[in-house]
Amino acid sequence: MHSIGRHLHAAVRARALGALAVAAALALALAAAGTSAAATWSVQTGARTPTGFLVGVSCATATSCVAVGSTNFAPVAAIAESWNGTSWSATTTAVPTGATITDLLAVSCASERFCVAVGYSRVEATGEATAMAQSWDGSRWTLMTLPSPRGWPLRAVSCSSERGCTATSESHILRWNGTEWRSQTNLGEAPAGVACTSETFCMSVGTAVNELFRFVPAASRWDGTSWRATTVTAPEGAETLNSVSCPSSAFCMSFGSRELSEQWNGSSWRQGTSPVATFAGTNQLSCVSERMCMAASSAVAAQWNGTSWTTERLPLPEGATANGGRAVSCTSTTACTLVGFYNERGGSAVPLIERYS
Repeated sequence: MHSIGRHLHAAVRARALGALAVAAALALALAAAGTSAAATWSVQTGARTPTGFLVGVSCATATSCVAVGSTNFAPVAAIAESWNGTSWSATTTAVPTGATITDLLAVSCASERFCVAVGYSRVEATGEATAMAQSWDGSRWTLMTLPSPRGWPLRAVSCSSERGCTATSESHILRWNGTEWRSQTNLGEAPAGVACTSETFCMSVGTAVNELFRFVPAASRWDGTSWRATTVTAPEGAETLNSVSCPSSAFCMSFGSRELSEQWNGSSWRQGTSPVATFAGTNQLSCVSERMCMAASSAVAAQWNGTSWTTERLPLPEGATANGGRAVSCTSTTACTLVGFYNERGGSAVPLIERYS
């Protein structure tokens, strides 16, 4: 009897422990699911530049981001802010000798201590615009020397490492090798957005002119040696691709005009669906995998789950009458930073920063 009792007690104890293990596993699963489901957008307090726009953002990690843009009063001046995981701080951008106007349009961070921001500078008296690139080492901005000619703004940049960055303008492609910038052969397209995953893979998107002298979407792939055109099949009336994001060489997402969306599978492009009508910016898309992309467009953020898009209206800062997302950067499925601007009741545009977590 004692033996049977001991066996029964052991069986009951084993079942109890098994039930506890199942319950614990279920609780962990529910907690994980709840954490994922609970991720949402919230307004962050920036460095409070008086007025202006943030149009580019890049996060090397969830606790290290850099955002760039410009003031919206004359003379226009570039602005930049950095995130350390706790707060945003204003940073002082570099100014080329003689420049009276500076503007930063995009930024890409390969690490916490290496970012590149691009844009242009201008001498107000002559109106001459000059391409501009600056590097960030975690504490200060330094002007980078660019090859001639430089009479064009740089619109986009992507860095896969401190030795590999690509920057684009409407007529040029530049490549950083860790020591200097060099001009690369343009395949006859006007590049807009660019995304690099390594020193041997980048994707550039933009527009080109076809045999009927019409503007059509275009994309080119960098293989570490040269750029090669890829075929983009787009609906009638679509003229350009603007934003592109590639978490790997086997997957890219790109947006453009007239609800144009394209997906790269490693060998070819295919048409997809777009969550909004038009993406005009070069920094409005960030993908961390084939199953998670985030897009910023005006007052809406859209999320891709591998099959379809869902949209969510961005929260308004206190006292704001309207807001607009201009760029987004994600480091995981539950960590994204979006920047742009919002309008105060007085009408002034103020830099906007929002966090998805």
